[in-house]
Parts: sequence; structure tokens; C-alpha cells
Amino acid sequence: MVTKLFGGFDYDIESMIKKNSSDIVTALFKQEYKIIHISGHGNFDKEDPEKSGMVIGNHIFLTPREFNQLSYTPELVFVNCCYLGKVDSEQENLYASRYKFAANIGTQLIQNGVKVVIAAGWAVDDAAALEFANIFYQRMFDGYEFGRAVLDARKIIFEKYPYTNTWGAFQCYGDPFYKLKIMSKRAAKSRDYIIPQEAENDVENLISKAQIQQGDAAALRQELDSIFDAIIEFKVETPELLERVAIAYVEVNEYKKAIEIFRKVLTSERASYSVSSLEKYNNILAKQLLADYLVGKNKKLNYKKEIDIVISSLTKLLEIAETSERHSLIGSAYKRKAAICDLQTEKTKALPQAAFHYYQAHKKPLHPLSIQ
Repeated sequence: MVTKLFGGFDYDIESMIKKNSSDIVTALFKQEYKIIHISGHGNFDKEDPEKSGMVIGNHIFLTPREFNQLSYTPELVFVNCCYLGKVDSEQENLYASRYKFAANIGTQLIQNGVKVVIAAGWAVDDAAALEFANIFYQRMFDGYEFGRAVLDARKIIFEKYPYTNTWGAFQCYGDPFYKLKIMSKRAAKSRDYIIPQEAENDVENLISKAQIQQGDAAALRQELDSIFDAIIEFKVETPELLERVAIAYVEVNEYKKAIEIFRKVLTSERASYSVSSLEKYNNILAKQLLADYLVGKNKKLNYKKEIDIVISSLTKLLEIAETSERHSLIGSAYKRKAAICDLQTEKTKALPQAAFHYYQAHKKPLHPLSIQ
């Protein structure tokens, strides 16, 4: 709901729903955010204060300490989880002496410089809490002051959900007169490239967002299409730039488009592409061949022959230098060949080859950036 609400305005959104703890922490520190909205389960453990915070993994918590280490200060933080803001007077001195911050996340974030904070102080009703956030943000986007937006949200929740005390659960800190700088409704970004480097910056930013899974996948593909269209329109394409565009399409799982662009790069007279691109191209080509085969596309195509070409290309790279990555890619290609072969005898030939190359890959140090 919150992601959809912000999507109507000109904000870059990074949704970390269903992400693991490493992804969440990486995203938190990777770039600056004006607004941070956190929703989930909270934990307050007076016996072990270090475990008080937002649960983001198995015994892993997002606490005020992480916010204290940020190199930037968000303007608004909304923490929508039960118990996280809860204060135990018995622990107040312990928190102050050991961590040098107040006994709840709200006051700590204000001390860090955040302008306004909302934190749930006790267990909340899911439906009521969801509507509270919706009303609050709608008021803020309409230009209301922070205090008035909170008041309206509380009034409506109090009247609409009389069976729960959720209306009063959200503790508010900061400047009651704070106003959110309203961003204009989202419009398509104008891309008027003059030199390839301008487009390259946009492509690299998109690759970065895709690798940390920032934003909706469909939105990233749409953004990449817009970048690529502008590259062609303003005639700034170079083999080097197109190589990065192809890699970007791999990152957003648009293999057909990536294959098409890779082929343009690989057949260019200016052979400046990387060996890594050759590996990526053959890997996604094998994946796409199997996908097309399984859905019965282009029945006239000799899929086994096409997979053999992929295997041959990867084997030639192996002759240049033997790496775990290349063995792994060849193993995967043989595995896909086995899936394509109709005859059992052909399958029984392909699978041992796959096992052999996987074993060779296992014996060698694993590549830290495997594309398998």
C-alpha cells in the first residue's frame, strides 16, 4: 500500500518487502533516503537490550544503532510494528549509559536529526494500522502539517475501529509544524542524450538498482526500455555502451532483448567487449533456448544443435583459461541439453558431462560474482 501510494509522486522507491537481512541493511546504507517506512514485527527484550528492534532475520534486528551509523539523516521515519517503541522505566538508565541514546527509537532518531518520527508503542490491529498509515501519508502529500496529519489519522481510526486502541499506539516525535516537500506527480523522465557517457550513467544506475533489487521489476524494465530507446533516438550508441545495456537487460531478466543486443556487440568490428559478456551471452542463450523449447516455440529450430553451439563456445573459453565459472556454465548447458534431448541415450550422455563440469567447478575456488 505504501509503495503504491508513493508511486503516484515523483519519488524513487526502494521496496525491501520479503528481502533478507543482508539486502535490507545494504539498501539502507547504499544511498540516501528522505523517507524511511518500516513495517514488520518488533521486539523489546529488557533482558537483552541489544535484541530490541525490528526483526529482519533469524535473531537479526534493525535497531537505532544502525540508524545512528547512517551517513545521512532522513526527514521522516515511520516505524509500524508492535512493541518497538515500548519503554520500560527499569531499562531507561541502562540504555542511556550503554548506548547513549534515549529509551525508545523515536527519541533516538530525533537526536540523530530526523525531523519527525512515528513509532508504534504497542501491538496494533493490522487493518487499523494500515489505514492509519494511508491517512497520514495522504494528509502529508496534501500539504498538511505533521501534527495535523497525525491528528486526522487518529480521529478516523478511533471512529472506524472502536474495538482496538490502535488509534493511540503511534507515538509521535519531532516538529508538529513540519511539512513534507511535495513532489510533483511522476512524469516520464526526459532523456536527451548528447554523449554516450550520459546514457552510461543511467544504465549503470539501473544495473545497481536491479542488483540490489530496488524497485518493481516491471518498472525497472520499463525504465531500461526508455533509456535504450533514447540511446537509439539520439544516436549515441557505441559497442561499449550497448554491452552495458545488454548486461542491464540480463539483470532485469529480459533475456531475449539481451541476446539481441549482445549479438550486435559481438558482431561489431570494434571488438572491445569483455570476456565476461561472452560468458553471460552464452549462459542466457542456453536458458532462453530451453525456455522456448518447453513452450513449443519455433518447432523447426534444432534446439539440440543450438545448445551444442553454446557448449562449443564456452569450451573455447575454457581453452583460454580454466575457471570454475566456465566449468559451471558448461555444466549448466549440458544439463539444459539433457532436458531438450528426446532420446534417452542422448540424455544419458549429456548428464554425465554436466556432472563432470560441475565437479571441476567445485574443485576450483568459486567466483565471488557468479552469474550461475
